[in-house]
Amino acid sequence: MRKNTYLLPCIAALFALTVSVARASSTGYRTRYPLPVPSVPGSLGVNIHFTTPAPGEMKLLAAEGFKWIRMDFSWQGTEQVKGKYNFTAYKTLMGWLQRYSIRPIFILDYGNDLYQKGAPTSAEARAAFSRWAAAAVAAFRGEGVLWEMWNEPNGGFWPPQANVQQYADLALAASQAIRRTSPTEWLIGPGMSGMDFSFLRACFQRGLLKYWDAVSFHPYRLSPPETATDDFAQVRALIAQYAPSGKHIPLLSSEWGYSVAYPGLNIERQARFAPREFLANMASGLRLSIWYDWHDDGLDPKNAEHNFGTVFNDYRLKPDYIAISTLAKYLRDFQYNKRIWLGSPDDYCLLFSKGTQQRLALWTTSTISHDVTVPMSSDPLRLVWMNGQSRQASAGNGTFVVKISHEPEYIIPEGPNDLLAAAAAWHSLPACTLYSPNTDIARVIAPTFTAVPFLVGALPHHAVVTTKIVQPTSTSPLLTVRKALAGKTPRLNGIYHLQSSSSSHAVLLTVLQIGGAAVEQTSQLTSIAPLTLAVLPPSGRSLAVQVTNRSGFTGPVTVALYTDGGVQKRAIRLTAVKQLVTVRFTAPKQESVRAIIVEGVGKHEKDIHLLGNDIVNTGTVTFKQLPLFTDIARQESLTQAGWNAVPDGDPAIKSTITSKVVQAPAGLPSNSSFAGEIRYKFDVGWKFLRVSPGKPLLLSGKPESLGLWVFGDGSGNGLRMRFTDNTNQTFQAGAGNLTWVGWRFVEFKLSGDNGHWGGANDGQIHYPLRIDSLLLIDGLGRATSGHVWFSDPWLIYARSDGR
Repeated sequence: MRKNTYLLPCIAALFALTVSVARASSTGYRTRYPLPVPSVPGSLGVNIHFTTPAPGEMKLLAAEGFKWIRMDFSWQGTEQVKGKYNFTAYKTLMGWLQRYSIRPIFILDYGNDLYQKGAPTSAEARAAFSRWAAAAVAAFRGEGVLWEMWNEPNGGFWPPQANVQQYADLALAASQAIRRTSPTEWLIGPGMSGMDFSFLRACFQRGLLKYWDAVSFHPYRLSPPETATDDFAQVRALIAQYAPSGKHIPLLSSEWGYSVAYPGLNIERQARFAPREFLANMASGLRLSIWYDWHDDGLDPKNAEHNFGTVFNDYRLKPDYIAISTLAKYLRDFQYNKRIWLGSPDDYCLLFSKGTQQRLALWTTSTISHDVTVPMSSDPLRLVWMNGQSRQASAGNGTFVVKISHEPEYIIPEGPNDLLAAAAAWHSLPACTLYSPNTDIARVIAPTFTAVPFLVGALPHHAVVTTKIVQPTSTSPLLTVRKALAGKTPRLNGIYHLQSSSSSHAVLLTVLQIGGAAVEQTSQLTSIAPLTLAVLPPSGRSLAVQVTNRSGFTGPVTVALYTDGGVQKRAIRLTAVKQLVTVRFTAPKQESVRAIIVEGVGKHEKDIHLLGNDIVNTGTVTFKQLPLFTDIARQESLTQAGWNAVPDGDPAIKSTITSKVVQAPAGLPSNSSFAGEIRYKFDVGWKFLRVSPGKPLLLSGKPESLGLWVFGDGSGNGLRMRFTDNTNQTFQAGAGNLTWVGWRFVEFKLSGDNGHWGGANDGQIHYPLRIDSLLLIDGLGRATSGHVWFSDPWLIYARSDGR
């Protein structure tokens, strides 16, 4: 932007508005300023907290490789007199961004005390916000801005309490106002905290997808970034249900990072996760990812907000700056092409292409470094590590054996590579393949074979393609379909019978190239009407199963309980309103269940049991009750009963917690009559509570998970638990957020996929395990309060445990 923008902001704003109106009238605006495709550096962005950079700051930021920034666009700060808007500070920022060819996501957010304290929920405040939002978008019309509708409205940024209907009222009014004045500008939302599917569904049901060009979210977690893959698939499934006909709506991660102050995080792990977050998101088809944060916001090593940055508070480079800039340097101007399957879901090999050139990014989510065989032609190459160091190497016999670790590395062929060129030209599967429960899987898979052109002549006519569906946690194929490319229309054969408790499957294609070298790629197979099942522990003479209807599927289904003694079936009807249904069976004589299967979903035949999100086969499950209270009849104090409810997090953040043992509220479907009661209140900031055993509580065998009855308070606060292994390594398992009111059986996975710290710090489970915190309630940085009960914990084992 020209210098007179700063000298004469009012005149410049008027001039810019006139010019940008003319620009917007051009049908080519979105072509000139498109949403990015998964590419480097086009998909790389970072959050900032300034409108005027410090000396040298923008140059340093741009040198890291970022092409996007995300920044609050404050209503309170730009309308300080009713009806008078001053966007000068953001015009200044826009000038800096344009100088470095960086585009912004501006967040239309937060309240304005001129109209109402807190979130704008009154009619007057909504109307004022909508006028202001339309004026803001018009002032920057034609300059390539992505406008985001609020920041984390389902979290602590919708005071006094998150309310999806209030947010939808505002988002609809503002979106309509923006579309009336600036119909070609980009508009995204809701910028939600975490993967809150119920919040998303409510937004979509109100029709917001009619106005939004992309769906944005903040998939924060302690676990590695690759664990978000299934969450993205579920967002796509929801979009498929509610998007206007013919409208494609992509996904954006508009905020996500890892603070060094998080439990189990350190500066080295932050550096590993940063490039993996960008790479894994591209592999999942996300168009844009915004890393939080650019700059450490303070000096307190215990304050999470002070430790998200890629540079320190004094602008010295952090290891994650080096890791991101290495990614940007060696994949610059390359577009994500496909993921090459290396035989294990833990191992990632991403193929990037630019014209006739190809490059690879490799890493593993396993904490154990190991050799993998990468399909490549026999050519010299360079291997580059995350810190920018490199060495020369060469591939032989159509493959390259390389040791991979949890730190990304890059393979750069130093010349043409025929096998990688063929792989790049091969038809790329979508990151996520959606299917309806009314459709045979074969009909979903078939289009991947008949796409024209399928191989674009890149492979010889005698190449063979094999398709398998495998579990993400196993390399054993559960479905195999073969077909030969000989100038004929492909035909499918096979038995469609899948059994897995995983939430998705991978479609695996194998190409046999000259000399037998193989290239494989994957795509998630995800139902657009996912159901999940949880087998509940026995209660008296009954055994119950919870059917959770995650995306509003409606229709009749049959839930079947298979035990060694036979089969019991119950017919139920699922509705979009009733999201959870409990189905009861006569309990088997032993505490084991061979399988739980939902049958008859849509038009499926009885011999086609789609599992995972549609239908879950639990395998063999054994429940073992865990003692909760000691000497319960004589004690009312939770501490006297063997447990301690204590505050944790930032000690400077105020909180109050009261706890006791009481008669369980009505409706607890278990043999227990008592429950632990917790009342809590947190101020704004990093604060949570933990319910821990008064003395060590050792868990026998190798339990897969721990289940617990929780009476939710609908607060939306995070629900977690912690356990330690034999090396004193601590793991934190999550069970979503407290979005319900009433009793629900929640399950915490006792696996190495959880965030971990201390002890061996290798992410591997070293048995036996101990309970550190049976229950952890996280305020998620908000001022919040709540009231929950918990009761009747159970350990859940599989038959493979030998029990």
